[in-house]
Amino acid sequence: MGFEVYYPALGAVALFAILTQIVAVMAGMGKTSRGLVPGSMPVADYSDWLYRTSRASGNAIETMGIFAAVVGAAVLAGVDPVWVNRLAIGSLVFRIGMVVTHIGGIGKPDRSIRTVFYMGSWLAYTVLAVLTLARVF
Repeated sequence: MGFEVYYPALGAVALFAILTQIVAVMAGMGKTSRGLVPGSMPVADYSDWLYRTSRASGNAIETMGIFAAVVGAAVLAGVDPVWVNRLAIGSLVFRIGMVVTHIGGIGKPDRSIRTVFYMGSWLAYTVLAVLTLARVF
């Protein structure tokens, strides 16, 4: 069995990387237009599109490594490709939902639909990690 059975999962990682870069560019351009110093954050105000976009960017960057690590470990361990692909694609869908709701200002800042999307991706990462551990030990 070659890696081609995992192409959907690997594609999900690549798409999440692209999404992460797009959101980072959006946040960077917004900060530049406001004259903010690179690396700085706008004032914490969830009614501000730039603040929400900056937070969505930071969150995507924070979770990209976890996503890539668990997918990569599952692939290398030979976890059932059906589950790896489903969980990776599901996680990507949850992450897209989170970015859209976060940037769009949909729901409350905490414990809203955005939290549901975050927890969906968190659950997918956790299941991938557990399946990997079960395979290697």
